[in-house]
Amino acid sequence: MKWNRKILKNNLDEMQEQKLLHIEANGFWLFYGLIAADLIIKSLTNRAPKENVMEFVCFMAISFYLVAMCIKNGIWDRHLQANARTNMVVSLIGGVIVAGINLGVYVKECDGNFKWGMAAGVAGFSALFTMLITLLLLCIGTAFYQRRIRVLEEEEESEDEE
Repeated sequence: MKWNRKILKNNLDEMQEQKLLHIEANGFWLFYGLIAADLIIKSLTNRAPKENVMEFVCFMAISFYLVAMCIKNGIWDRHLQANARTNMVVSLIGGVIVAGINLGVYVKECDGNFKWGMAAGVAGFSALFTMLITLLLLCIGTAFYQRRIRVLEEEEESEDEE
């Protein structure tokens, strides 16, 4: 038992521990961003979906874990507020990004037979669909977050009364 404690002993002081946590967080977000970029690039280059299924599953698992743990701990975002305006802006940004990606894919696939009306329709529909789904998910997430905040505040108040 002493051997295990010796191996698990933390040799870092508080400042080193904070720096290590910062380095680990930056490494995680770099990895997360690179996976997202890789998935986007693969979708733009029309690689077969079966080639990146596991990568997509891992990306989504990390995403769901982050959302669940943040909501469980009463954390929404460091900079953004959990409100309807923010949800609208974020879903609009997501829709514009998806429209741009779909427009790029459509232009690439059409070679010389490009039709602007068709491209605009595809990009517009994908943007609208993405915006609606994103807004719905953000509103559900905001509701869960606000409910969790109320529960955490009630627990804190009951602990203070004791």
